[in-house]
Amino acid sequence: MSTLAIDCLDAAFERTKSLLFPFDLDVWIRFTVIAAFAAGLGASNHDNIINALTDSKVHQGNVAIVGMIALIGLLIMMLIFKYFSSLANYMYVCAIVEGTKNISDRARKFAGLSLSLFFVNIALFVGLVITSFVGAILFFASGANLVLLILFIPAAIILIIAWSLMSWSINSFAVAVSYGTDKSILSSIGHMIEAIFKKPFEFTIFIIVYSSLGLIVGIIMGIAIFIVVFVLILGLLAVGLGPYIGVESIQGALTMHKMALVLMGVILLELVNFIMSFAAHLVFLPAILFMRVYSLTFWDLFDDKIHLFKIKEKSISAGEDLDSYYKKIKVY
Repeated sequence: MSTLAIDCLDAAFERTKSLLFPFDLDVWIRFTVIAAFAAGLGASNHDNIINALTDSKVHQGNVAIVGMIALIGLLIMMLIFKYFSSLANYMYVCAIVEGTKNISDRARKFAGLSLSLFFVNIALFVGLVITSFVGAILFFASGANLVLLILFIPAAIILIIAWSLMSWSINSFAVAVSYGTDKSILSSIGHMIEAIFKKPFEFTIFIIVYSSLGLIVGIIMGIAIFIVVFVLILGLLAVGLGPYIGVESIQGALTMHKMALVLMGVILLELVNFIMSFAAHLVFLPAILFMRVYSLTFWDLFDDKIHLFKIKEKSISAGEDLDSYYKKIKVY
C-alpha cells in the first residue's frame, strides 16, 4: 500500500541534492548555520551547574552574588539562543523553499512571527515542567509505592514523548503553515492540528518512517561525536584542564577563586558545545537537511491547503512546467 510518507522520499532526496549540489561553500555554510540554530545550537544543559551554584554551601556573601549573576547570565543566554532558534526555524523553511540567496534580508519579516514562536516554545516548556512537578507531588503524596511507580514511569514517558512530538510538530509543520500563509503561529497550530485529524493514518506512517530515518542518522552522528568528544576530553586532561570542565570544583566551601574557575569551565563548556554542534551540522549537513526537506515535502502533499514548493522551486529548469517537474521527481 502506497503512502505519502514513502512516495515523497524520492522528491525529498532530489530537492536536497539540488539545494547542496553542485557544491557551493557559501550555500553549505548558510544551511549549516540555519540548521544548527534551528536545532538549538548552544542550548546545553546547565542543570548540574545550577544545582551546584544554588547549593547551601554557596551562600557566602559576595560569592553568592557572583553565583546569582552567573545563573541570570546563563538564563539570559539560553533565552537568547531559544529566540534565535525560533527565528532559524522560519529561515530554514524559507531557505529550503526559496534558496539561501539574500536570506538574511528576507529573515527580517520573520522577526515578529519568531517572537510568537519563541513564547509558544517557552509556554510548552513551562507546561511540561509544571505537569511534571504536579505529577511528582501526587506520586509522593500517594505513598510512592511500587504499584504507583509502575504506573508513573510509563505516564512520564508518554508525557515526554507527547511533549516532544508537539514541540517538533509546531517547529516543523506549524512554522511551514505560517510561512506559506502568513498566518500567526497560533492560527497555524490550529490549522496543523486540523490537517492531522483529517488524515491520522498518513501522519502516523510518516512519524514512523521519519523516526526510523532519524534514528539511523542520530546513531551515526552520535558515534562520531562521541569519538571526537572523547579525544577532546583526553586532550583537556593532558593539559590539566580536566577538573574545570565539570562542576567538581564547586564541592566544598566555595571561594571567589573557585567561582572564577567554575565560570571559566562554564564558558569552556559553552564554547565546546557551540563548536561541536556547528561542526556536526557542517559534516552531516546532507543527512540533516534531508530530514527537514523530507518533512516539508510530506507536508506539502499532506496538507491540501498548503503548497510550499509551488512558491518557488529552485531545481526547476527555465521554462519547465511545475506539474511536469513534480511528475519527474515522482511526487505525483
